[in-house]
Amino acid sequence: MSGTCARCGRFVCGRCPMGADGVTCDSCFARQDLAPRALGGWLWLAFIGLIGTAVQCIVQTFLNFVEALKAGIHVALEDEAWVRSVAASSAINAVFVAFIGVVMVHFLMRKRRTINLMTAFYVCSFIFNLYDVFTLEAADRVKSGTWVRFFVSILWVRYFRSRRVAESFTRG
Repeated sequence: MSGTCARCGRFVCGRCPMGADGVTCDSCFARQDLAPRALGGWLWLAFIGLIGTAVQCIVQTFLNFVEALKAGIHVALEDEAWVRSVAASSAINAVFVAFIGVVMVHFLMRKRRTINLMTAFYVCSFIFNLYDVFTLEAADRVKSGTWVRFFVSILWVRYFRSRRVAESFTRG
């Protein structure tokens, strides 16, 4: 019997043990009954980053509507390009905040799925920052810290693939 590990997705062979979830690789089988390691250190920084990103998305959406009210709602609604831009930005922010809420719940419950969700979060962040790199002027990139966020998202993806993180998120 071969295929992939039911927990981590690594390739397994016919000699790999049968775990509660099906065939598992040796390292997943060894930590199958282990309690999750405590959340601490860098993991809390990642969690605070989730909160900060959610707040940033909410504030950005709020500021878009405040801008419309300052300009006069009738004037703002006449500019179709601006309305499309604000609607798209608000929709993306709403979806991102909902996604962050799901990730936060999984994070606090120490679910195994958290690793993939956090990786997806940082890949999305990487893509948004990549978009900013190519669309913003050079001065705006430096001012907004796009380059820093771009590389930080790469580092977080690597960290969430580490053994330390895998030992923290062990619950099914």
